[in-house]
Amino acid sequence: MPLEFTVDDSVTSLGIAFFSLPPGAVAIKRVVPESWAEGAKLQAEDEVVSVNGCRVADMTREEFRACIQERPLQLKILRPSDEKSTNGVATPPLAERANSDESTPQAAKTLITENGTKKVAQPTANPFSLGDILMKLQELCCCARCRDTTHISRRATVLVA
Repeated sequence: MPLEFTVDDSVTSLGIAFFSLPPGAVAIKRVVPESWAEGAKLQAEDEVVSVNGCRVADMTREEFRACIQERPLQLKILRPSDEKSTNGVATPPLAERANSDESTPQAAKTLITENGTKKVAQPTANPFSLGDILMKLQELCCCARCRDTTHISRRATVLVA
């Protein structure tokens, strides 16, 4: 369920840094201390799903930049769930995975499948960071949607495959 916020005319800066801009998902990378965003209790990895009633993923960068400056501003934010899924493997937020011991490749992980059976997965060393993989995946998804793959490197395609 998205959280809804209204930014009034008195706010000059939201105090948010984003992982990326549209088209595609727009997630908060950082919240500036003592900003409007901190006062609204926005968090890193919250996803901005709509601005003034328009779906962010479908906007261009220019449209998003213009809309985010409008006041009053209506924001719908989707917060990553803290609940663990009982159907398959739950995916924790990025920062939680990056800062946990689970992100290290030394330990085997137990996966619970949809029918409830357990499997042990042996991790392999990965030369790419989680952030690199997610950025390339988002780039590929975006390019698949607009069918423009001319700027994707062969390395990015192999990385996701």
